[in-house]
Amino acid sequence: MRLVSDQNNKKHPTDNQNDFRWKVLLVDDDPDIIAVTKLSLRSFQYEGYKLDIMAANNASQARYLVEQNPDLAVMIIDVVMETDTAGLDLVEYIRNELNNRMSRIIISTGQPGLAPERFIIDNYDIDNYLPKTNLTSQNLYSQLRLALKGYNDLYRLETYSKGLKRVLYQTPKLYHEGRQSESKFFHSLLKQLKIFCEMNSHSRFLSLGLLIASIDDKRVKIQCAEGDFAYFQIDKDDPLDLFKAHEIMRLGDQKTTEHKAHKNFLPMVIKEDVVALVYIESEPGLSKSDLAIMEVFLSQGASVLENIRLYKQLDDDYQKAINTMADIAEFKDTDTAEHINRMSHYTEIIALEMGLSKTTAHAWGQASRLHDVGKMGIPDNILQKPGKLSDKEFDIMRTHTVIGASILGKISRMEVARDIALNHHEHWDGSGYPKGKLGEESPLSSRIVALVDVFDALINKRCYKDPWPVEEAVEYLKLNKGKHFDPTVTEAFMRLYKRGAITQIIEGHGIH
Repeated sequence: MRLVSDQNNKKHPTDNQNDFRWKVLLVDDDPDIIAVTKLSLRSFQYEGYKLDIMAANNASQARYLVEQNPDLAVMIIDVVMETDTAGLDLVEYIRNELNNRMSRIIISTGQPGLAPERFIIDNYDIDNYLPKTNLTSQNLYSQLRLALKGYNDLYRLETYSKGLKRVLYQTPKLYHEGRQSESKFFHSLLKQLKIFCEMNSHSRFLSLGLLIASIDDKRVKIQCAEGDFAYFQIDKDDPLDLFKAHEIMRLGDQKTTEHKAHKNFLPMVIKEDVVALVYIESEPGLSKSDLAIMEVFLSQGASVLENIRLYKQLDDDYQKAINTMADIAEFKDTDTAEHINRMSHYTEIIALEMGLSKTTAHAWGQASRLHDVGKMGIPDNILQKPGKLSDKEFDIMRTHTVIGASILGKISRMEVARDIALNHHEHWDGSGYPKGKLGEESPLSSRIVALVDVFDALINKRCYKDPWPVEEAVEYLKLNKGKHFDPTVTEAFMRLYKRGAITQIIEGHGIH
């Protein structure tokens, strides 16, 4: 029974006859031996798969076939052919020059005097020694079955190792995707699970369907689907009806992986809570080692998802803290209520223009909203004085930078905001306050805010001044480039102004 049945009965593009066969190479200069061996193995199967038997009459032909077929499972090689050691030389070539350690090799010889069994086993990397006098159908069956089992086990170990390496490589990518959205996280997770299925299978799948559903407060939502389930209408179909048939909620309570033939449920667990379920249907079925890799990956994915959610919570708390303190600052200085929002936009686009990442630029923009938080400590009669401040009053006003840094320095994750609060009145030429820092002694974030703070103050009405025309404010910035303002910051501002980005913010349109 399929979890999803397509209304139009469409088939997956890979639906075709499963043509996988175990590749076996016979190397012998006696055509009769090859013919008899082929006849003996004509109905041989291992794990439901038949053989693809190739033959070579000499070592030269064999070298070519081995080079062209690196996925040979078993080779049965005669020793004495063109030379007395042609078969042994071929073994050395396969193991040492081609570095093929996977294929299983059985040495077969009709002249044991030239190739003593103990010497061959001790000195060559082979799996078995089969004298032609013992080359019965039963012996051949037993030896080949053991060799195929060895090859299959090695194949599984190698793919398991590759899978673990892929888990380590892909886990950071999941975090990157998840930081953008949980939807992208789940899509990336499903994409990797599909790759795990395909890389660990000997054969092409007759069918393969993968589906991930998230669980939040008992609400189940299909996040994404692949393969046979690609036609599933995520936004329209009710996942609960689909899962009920397979007892998903019961499985969720057990928090274990369920393996039933070709149908597998794999839960993602965070602190004993099932947060998502992966459902896989495949034909042929996945092996336990294949599923073990996926379980490891899902365990890593669950840790990543937990970290993403914790980070988002911290980010939300950080944003709330910024908004709260910015609101408090607005109550103290009502003239600047819109000023801090424009400051955020100005700062962010200049940081982007100067080559910083979107994440950093946005963080600086948010931090800039607290540049004047220290004004909470300035008396209202000074802060809201309509006329010019006296020298004493101006000295008190200057302390808002230190007060702001002191407030923000006590809160985690406020380092950038603290730097901006402390340094946004420093000048490029060292004539600013509170410490008279010169040039790049002030952080770049502060140097950006120093410019946009002045610009926005100039073009807007304050209790002590009328607004300047924008063109005059822009000229003021140009005149003070290299004096009050960082030249590179000024140039970035001018480029944005010419493109109209600054005007959009002035007109209240924000960032586009």
